[in-house]
Amino acid sequence: MTSKWLPLAWSLALAGACSFDSAGSTPGGAGRLERDAGLPIGEDGPAAGGESGGAGSAGDAGIAGGGGMSGGPGGAGGAGATGGAGATGGAGATGGAGATGGAGATGGAGATGGAGATGGAGMRPDAGVATDGPVGSCWDRPFQWGPPRSITENDVNTTDLEEGPHLSQDGLTLLFSSNRGSGAGGDDLWRTQRAAPDQPWGPPELLGGASTGAGERGPSYATGDTRVFFSSNRMGGGMGMVGHDIYYFDYPNGVALAVPSLSEASADDIDITVTPDTLFAVFIRGRRPVTASRANTNLQWSVRNNIPGVSCGDDECRAPYISADRRFLVLSRRAAGGQYHLVGARRAGGDGNFGALEDMVGANGTSAIDTDPALSADGCELFFVSDRDGDRDLFVATRR
Repeated sequence: MTSKWLPLAWSLALAGACSFDSAGSTPGGAGRLERDAGLPIGEDGPAAGGESGGAGSAGDAGIAGGGGMSGGPGGAGGAGATGGAGATGGAGATGGAGATGGAGATGGAGATGGAGATGGAGMRPDAGVATDGPVGSCWDRPFQWGPPRSITENDVNTTDLEEGPHLSQDGLTLLFSSNRGSGAGGDDLWRTQRAAPDQPWGPPELLGGASTGAGERGPSYATGDTRVFFSSNRMGGGMGMVGHDIYYFDYPNGVALAVPSLSEASADDIDITVTPDTLFAVFIRGRRPVTASRANTNLQWSVRNNIPGVSCGDDECRAPYISADRRFLVLSRRAAGGQYHLVGARRAGGDGNFGALEDMVGANGTSAIDTDPALSADGCELFFVSDRDGDRDLFVATRR
């Protein structure tokens, strides 16, 4: 098995290509089509407002009727212009208050509604402070973690090697690679599932559509958790070389296809993370981390040979992971003693430079190699690989 943490030997092999870039020629590949169409992303329309109330006997009192702009004018004014949604609460700020007009002053609970000021205004419910990520997430918290736990249930970890975890957006499916003997041979792709975030992981299943007798590693979900990107050194890869190139397949029955615009003949391309919209990626090319992006899923990828604001020498940084909004980066970096530890960085928006790399406090072992980080969609769970128990296994830690 080729070790994830050792340089990979290159040798010439049969030329071949499994797919081609739809936009024509790519850097390092001639006129290939990438057959990498994404799925449309829907949008939620604005909420419908209620009807304006008719003038009632005590209509003047309805102005303060819990937030409804015109809901207070009595008689039929109960719902008001915002139709019971209230100023921010989403729980009937003026609901039913206008029945008698004059009752609008206290109608339905007022401006705080059901969710209150901390619910609908982008505040974390458990702390009442503004978040960097989605409502109820952990993204705003420091990079501090509770004690890591080895994922031992149902033979997720074995005496063989487990590497490259990546969690689905719903948090219920974990992809990883392993060289266990029950696979197709070499490193293969596996998945394990759980019924809920507080439930144990089930027995791993081989991803037969992607796994071969060669080496597959570093899986990453994208496109609604149906498309899986990964790297493989199978014969006849995207660039016609025996090295690791980037592939994808559509779960569960898709055929693995190479992505030449993310692959280079002169270097290994490994450890990829693709954002759910399938428009941005980070991975290792050769001995350093790079980024790739495209404007839409019908175009080929454009690779940038660094991560903005992150300085890494040869073999210094490994296995980068980036959040869906592109604002949080986690990777493994070589420490002074030679072992690799997990670090993270933030930036204000989805582009621009990342800030300084910070230690993932509580997750790293003292002398262990810790690598291959991946976070849950809410940023609360950290999955990674460590050799602290003697071989490379999957671990999980919860954010403090």
